Amino acid sequence: MGRYYSGNISGKFWFALQDSRDADHFGGKSYQEYHYYGCNCSIENDSVDLLDNKSFCTTCYASYKDHFENTIEERKNDKDNKKNKDKLYYESEELYYEFDEADISYVEKVVNSLEKECGKYISKYDIEDSGDNEDITYKVELSEHITNIPNDRLEKVARLCLGKQILHSLNTYGSCGFSTEL
Repeated sequence: MGRYYSGNISGKFWFALQDSRDADHFGGKSYQEYHYYGCNCSIENDSVDLLDNKSFCTTCYASYKDHFENTIEERKNDKDNKKNKDKLYYESEELYYEFDEADISYVEKVVNSLEKECGKYISKYDIEDSGDNEDITYKVELSEHITNIPNDRLEKVARLCLGKQILHSLNTYGSCGFSTEL
């Protein structure tokens, strides 16, 4: 089973080669969202550091006790929440990335470095862009059979393809944002 990413760019991470956090290599800003049990309201990313075990959704519940009592069963059934049953929020299963024009030079530097190191393994690379900065995808053809490329190079080929997508979105639209499955 593969993991996907979607947003301004979209695609599927290369199975057994590419981590969901591969875009970390290109800089930008990444974060995970948090949601409250019961209502699934999102917690503002800037507030995540302020969360403690007594945080509750003030939009949907009158008090911590009200929120706590109304979500007992849901929290009990969440296998990922075994450590802290008093916590009323959980981490999403997606990682979000944001890049803007300030990131272009760094992304270019990494893409150029990857191109020098493993670009020879790509015979054709095409960006597919509908012109609205959504779902920018790519198609790649390798110059050699995949089993002839060393795994460490193949991992970097996958990273290069992702970097070219990010760079295309940045150069064309000035920004690139997407989420990845963890």
